[in-house]
Amino acid sequence: AGVETIGVETSSVATTTDAVNGLGSYHGKLFAAGGLQSKGLFAYQVSSGNWGQGLLPQAGGQYAEQATFMVPFHGRFFMATTAPVGSGDCRLYMTSSTTPSSGDWTEVSGTGFSAQVGVQTNMAVSCLAVFQDRLVAGTKDPGYLLCTVDGNAATWSLVGGFPPANAHVTALGVWNGALFAGLKQNGVAALYSSPDLSTWTPMTTDGFGDGNNTEVTSMEVTGPFLLVSVKNPSTGAQVWTIKSQD
Repeated sequence: AGVETIGVETSSVATTTDAVNGLGSYHGKLFAAGGLQSKGLFAYQVSSGNWGQGLLPQAGGQYAEQATFMVPFHGRFFMATTAPVGSGDCRLYMTSSTTPSSGDWTEVSGTGFSAQVGVQTNMAVSCLAVFQDRLVAGTKDPGYLLCTVDGNAATWSLVGGFPPANAHVTALGVWNGALFAGLKQNGVAALYSSPDLSTWTPMTTDGFGDGNNTEVTSMEVTGPFLLVSVKNPSTGAQVWTIKSQD
């Protein structure tokens, strides 16, 4: 089978993106999260080779630098961002539209995140997951794990005691009834699991035995396996397979 290459095409907002940081699906429509000239950008596929796109709204007169990750939750679609360039707070936006314009996105995280961690100039929401009917967000620079305390994502709380010191939360995955958190911990990839957001078990804290594995970059469930990808600037990226022993 051949491979078709498609791109985000010209729209009224911009002609291209600087980066696509993540892909997601909402009501059968493909979305992309990225950035354009230090402004968070969303895009959605209208048809093969045809995309609509726009900038996520400003908050406090500032654009988030990049849109990073997205996930559906309680009938709406959530998109996470980095902080704006130079100052401000990372954000989370939501929409219920499958063909949104910039005005269809509502910021939901500003007061919730800031109340828990304070305004962090360089912080980014790096990953999202839905676990036990809660929306969970991981951050880096610095690293925190936060979760919703209600279904509309208006109120957030810090997950106590996690991640460990000197760690960034870089990936989240749900598998076999547990939440898995991938980290960059003391400069090395680490992986933890939790059945309840309270008790955490380290799966590896030494880069899967390779200190050149610097961080977990993504996770995906396929069949009975959890696939974990890691960054390795020295010898190349790796994908590790975890299988249940049940």
